[in-house]
Amino acid sequence: MVFGSPTHRLESQLESTARVLELDAHFFYLPSHLILCFNNPRKQTSETAFLRAVGSLDSAKLARVHAVNRDVLHDVISASEGSRLLKEITTSPPIHGLWTRVAIVGMCSFFAAPVAFDGSFIDMFASFILGSLMGLCQLTLAATNPLFLNCFEITMAVLVSFLSKGLSATGYFCYQACASAGIVMILPGFVILQGSLEIASRSVVAGSIRVVYGCVLSLFLGVGISIGSEIFVGMYPPSKNDTSAVSTTGTDSASSGTIACNRATGLPWWNAAIPPIYLLILVPGFAVALSMWTKEVVRSKQFCASIYVACSAYVVLYFSKQVIPDQAVVSSAIAAFAIGLLGTLWSRIARGTAFTTQSTAVLLLVPNGLAAAGGLALTSSSTSFEQGTTIALRQISVAIGIVMGLFAASLLTYSFSRRKRSTYFSY
Repeated sequence: MVFGSPTHRLESQLESTARVLELDAHFFYLPSHLILCFNNPRKQTSETAFLRAVGSLDSAKLARVHAVNRDVLHDVISASEGSRLLKEITTSPPIHGLWTRVAIVGMCSFFAAPVAFDGSFIDMFASFILGSLMGLCQLTLAATNPLFLNCFEITMAVLVSFLSKGLSATGYFCYQACASAGIVMILPGFVILQGSLEIASRSVVAGSIRVVYGCVLSLFLGVGISIGSEIFVGMYPPSKNDTSAVSTTGTDSASSGTIACNRATGLPWWNAAIPPIYLLILVPGFAVALSMWTKEVVRSKQFCASIYVACSAYVVLYFSKQVIPDQAVVSSAIAAFAIGLLGTLWSRIARGTAFTTQSTAVLLLVPNGLAAAGGLALTSSSTSFEQGTTIALRQISVAIGIVMGLFAASLLTYSFSRRKRSTYFSY
């Protein structure tokens, strides 16, 4: 739970471990909470424990935890030796320091601007600054101040939208690209995806809580984006009717349509749309930044496999959007199906971990699928609540598509396998 284990498989994995350790135990998972009940038939007694753990995805330590669990289940090491190894993992220092993580968040926004939100070369540097500012606030103020943590997402959405609107008023920056890429790392798309996976796995209580939380958080972000933009318009009224060389246009459909940067012809190379050929460099760069954000060990085969799966998923998503336009759910499902197949293939061939290999690709797929569904920063014709509702619906539609693809891949690869379903360590 601390290192980001797939929550929809947590109960079944714990039950499998309890059977091997000959424990009569039952488990019930809620987001950030776990209820454990241990029965003693001989003494006819039971003991209940409540565990609370809040963490984030740490691919390197999560893979080590899974390896320890697998060795204990297969009698390679004893349970006491496994407990000692788990203590070593939990007490080991993090891979990256504070400023390195801030720079990684900025690099994620840097590459997300052109890859997912049609940003130009100059939009990339603006997104880097906005993303680094958001990451610094997240890792310092939000981590130490509970009061600021409660309003962190909406505060960042207002601030990033306000600054992005100010940059777009200069006529050189695209509001859509800067505002969306600046908050790309706090989008609740991954949270909604986890909730959808839990509901599909019949963990209805935990999944419903997570999906509702993700939807409300999407409303906060949508309202915050709208408020930030309107505050700047109130301070500088000429920015309401954007007549600059770069503006945001498009449709507001929750299921289809694209809102992109509309640029005048004859712009210099640093302000024009980036040619698609440069995606051959930008997409791997985005995947590397996301893998570093998940604390993957750079000099490892697992890191290279994660980059390969993420790039392959983007290629599938890119061409599926060309063949089936205006269908973000279908294109996301096809790309997620490729993620599931490649991740499982890697775990079988190289005996790696499928979940950590697939995580980078899923994180790459969420903002790109959201952009295919219409993006974040909508047109000014919508009210704040309408914008938030539309963004929530778009993230749910993308998450459902990804869930369909991942479960289809799991069904195909494990239907005729001798391995028990409870031992899966995959999406």
